[in-house]
Amino acid sequence: MCLNRSGYLVSVFLLSLVLTNAMAQQANKNVNQKLISQTSSVEFAASQTLPAKIHSLMTQARQAMMDKHYQLAIKLYTRVTRFPQTKYHAEAQEYLGLARERNGQLAHAKAEYEIYLKKYPQGKDADRVRQRLDALVTAFKKPREALKKQKRKQRTPEWQDYGIVMQFYNRDVVNTERFGDLDVASSLTSNLNYTTRLRNSDYRMKANVAATHVYDFLDSETDDQRITSMYYDLVTPGRDIDLRIGRQKGRSGGVIGRYDGVNVSYQLYPAYRLRVITGYPFERYKTVDHRKDKNFNSISIEVGPIVDRWDASIFFLEQVADNIVDRKEAGMEIRYRSSALSIFSLFDYSLEFDTTNYFMTVINGRINKDERLDLIIDYRKSPFLTTTSALQGQVGVSTLGDLLDVLTEQEIDQLSLDRTAVYKSLTAIYTRSLSKQLSINLDFSISNLSGTVASGGVAAFEGTDNEYSISAGVIAKSLLMKNDLNLFNLRNSRLANSDVLVLNLSSRYRLDKKWQINPAVRYDTRDYDDGRSIDKLKPYVRLKHRYDKRWQFEMDLNYETKNTHHPLTGSDKESSYSLYAGYIFSF
Repeated sequence: MCLNRSGYLVSVFLLSLVLTNAMAQQANKNVNQKLISQTSSVEFAASQTLPAKIHSLMTQARQAMMDKHYQLAIKLYTRVTRFPQTKYHAEAQEYLGLARERNGQLAHAKAEYEIYLKKYPQGKDADRVRQRLDALVTAFKKPREALKKQKRKQRTPEWQDYGIVMQFYNRDVVNTERFGDLDVASSLTSNLNYTTRLRNSDYRMKANVAATHVYDFLDSETDDQRITSMYYDLVTPGRDIDLRIGRQKGRSGGVIGRYDGVNVSYQLYPAYRLRVITGYPFERYKTVDHRKDKNFNSISIEVGPIVDRWDASIFFLEQVADNIVDRKEAGMEIRYRSSALSIFSLFDYSLEFDTTNYFMTVINGRINKDERLDLIIDYRKSPFLTTTSALQGQVGVSTLGDLLDVLTEQEIDQLSLDRTAVYKSLTAIYTRSLSKQLSINLDFSISNLSGTVASGGVAAFEGTDNEYSISAGVIAKSLLMKNDLNLFNLRNSRLANSDVLVLNLSSRYRLDKKWQINPAVRYDTRDYDDGRSIDKLKPYVRLKHRYDKRWQFEMDLNYETKNTHHPLTGSDKESSYSLYAGYIFSF
């Protein structure tokens, strides 16, 4: 069976190369340009507050500009400009043009600068953008005389070091009528992220190490420490070769999660890039400190840009665990981007199990300057279908080798299928800006999760019917004081066995350049089909203090009351409070 599928894998690979080659050759008759970047846009549905999200994107974009990763910077600044208007938009629009200019996309840079001047025609920032635009227009004109070549002034290569250290203390206490105060959590989490990079060199080199340690004051035996990343980057002049070796996070080629290995790519032609990834998945279990019984190999072809709007990649991956095929998959990523529409689609097909493992499409559309509509289509196996899925629920075994002592490979495959459900969802998000200070958003989602069957001593799991959720929100700026941000959101969900209503109110007030306060309150009520009901009220506040450029202090205070009503036994009341406080030191 594996041999026949390997032949099928090679055939699909060759056919895909022929199709992508024909597509790119036809498109490149009309255009000749450099590689453009696209926005994955998955995080548009992320459950975090808008200002914090945009601030994070801007921080990443500035770092990308410092690292001369202009394609990444273009993606990040583009994402910021697509959000409702904030104080970051003017800066993001300007630096989007600068990133494209430094990436060699002069026509695109010119267009971005013109958009900036149309939106923000006044001020010293506008004068600076006009100067950059004038320089670009001059660059497009043919010089009257050949300019004398000047020798490039060489700067001495040097290493730059930077990073952050964070420590946060977390404490959770629950108070019940029967047992009084109970310490649920008391721990100290320490994080280190250190990077060193080479500057002023034709070669781009960088090394990074990130580590985490959690000390549990309640049970020191549960302390956890791990190195989350430790890699070395090398990019040759012209980006012909791009290499990353060490512990890293999967970003392409069907590789998911963290792994120890090598990711190397080579620019075959202007529109073709070959990428090879090999390594060991980084997994931690109580019984297995670090899995060494698994290894994988991935090969992919990245194609684009095509007709200035499309790019795609085709990948093939095989993962082996205990000499058994754990994953054998083929897939494709497709991206499209225009001024009004962007599309990202990912398809992953399991050749080992002859079924679709994962399919997702994200569509971000701008209806007009004030309205946008986003759609997210998601179909996936849950959990991700692999042969090691057969280990779920099994007692006394931790590897496929253990199962292989008592079962055949076919029986193990069937256990994997029996343990795997299918999750499907569709989400639509509508956003409209009513004014500079006010915008609204509406979203609707429908999802369901299939059940699993009983086998191998593991009980069946009952799936859900369609579950529905609808939400309405309002974002108001400068409501109580200048530049404050206020979010109001109401969500109603009809789940498999309950109805849920959630109300969220949150605000952000910047008291001065150093202090920021974020008060919020959340109320939710859940009514179960069996007559039970739960009401929760949770007020909380976050304080941030930036002492200087290096030191920042944060503290979260949470209090929650919970009232559970049982039709037969009456009501139970409990309350809880939590503290999360610490510092961030940048160096």
